[in-house]
Amino acid sequence: MANKSKYFAPDIETMDREKLEALQLERLKWQVNRCYKQSEFYREKFDKAGLKPADIRTLDDVRLIPPVYKDELRQEQIANPPFGRYVIAPTRDWGELHPSTGTTGIPVNTIWSKRDTDILTQQAARELWGFGVRPGHIIQNGFAYGLWVAGIVAQYAARLLGSFILPIGASLTDRQIDYFLNPGSDFLCATPSFALYIAERMKERDISPNDIPLSMGGFGGEGGTEAPSMRKRLETRLGIDAYDWYGLAEIGPSSSAECEAKDGLHWVEDHLLVEIINPQTMKKCAEGEMGVLVLTHLTREATPMLRYWTNDTATLTKEKCACGRTHARSVGGILGR
Repeated sequence: MANKSKYFAPDIETMDREKLEALQLERLKWQVNRCYKQSEFYREKFDKAGLKPADIRTLDDVRLIPPVYKDELRQEQIANPPFGRYVIAPTRDWGELHPSTGTTGIPVNTIWSKRDTDILTQQAARELWGFGVRPGHIIQNGFAYGLWVAGIVAQYAARLLGSFILPIGASLTDRQIDYFLNPGSDFLCATPSFALYIAERMKERDISPNDIPLSMGGFGGEGGTEAPSMRKRLETRLGIDAYDWYGLAEIGPSSSAECEAKDGLHWVEDHLLVEIINPQTMKKCAEGEMGVLVLTHLTREATPMLRYWTNDTATLTKEKCACGRTHARSVGGILGR
């Protein structure tokens, strides 16, 4: 039966906060236990901090776990090549390799198990649905394919939704415009800068937004669309509704996204525990207070991150969104890095 709901997974997206947090705690305990037992990398961190898995009794106890930093992962992979000692899933379960871009140093290799890939696909499909994408829509994928995480997961999600996808990637600007015209894409996903470059080329070719059926876009990879000036430029120059979409290689390309209300990034809290930490005090920020975004995988099999220090700044609110979703949001999106 076709899904006619405004939510892709209504039972999950509108879950009561008490039930959601109980689910998070159950999954957090599972993840902490397996990381301690199966990873020398994590066991050394726990032992150095005088911490045992049994010490994690509540969600707030996650603060007892030392954060994981990107440079620490790099050094771990150099010392224990090629993937470090935090890879937990056995090699028979490995599905894909997706390293970070390497813009701030050598790339950090991240492995997705087959189950990880399925979960990330479900998350991305949920977020595309929240943008308004439905079966039969034509998705033009302007994210890079290959090792970078965004392009491939958008491809998988489109297939799951039953949408028609044009896997063009982050290139061929004029071909992007040709596909807006024929077959007539409904939805574009790309980095904001590439989308604006396409819009500029449209103007040079004397093609108006009114000449194409494009109506929606999901943008990420560069801080997203939350800045009012960026959203306005994307929406005006392409004639669309522009939505923010956030992810990062070490955590996953579909970690959070806006809904039709455009009132913050909804986190996939059934798979991630989200903290906002004051970098000076290392304490949890009050709701609505800006701090560093720290993320913990609750369901990741192959390369789980416990309290990954993203270096991105954001706020967090658990107030129910106007769209009816109950998962926590970062209003204003990612505010800096």
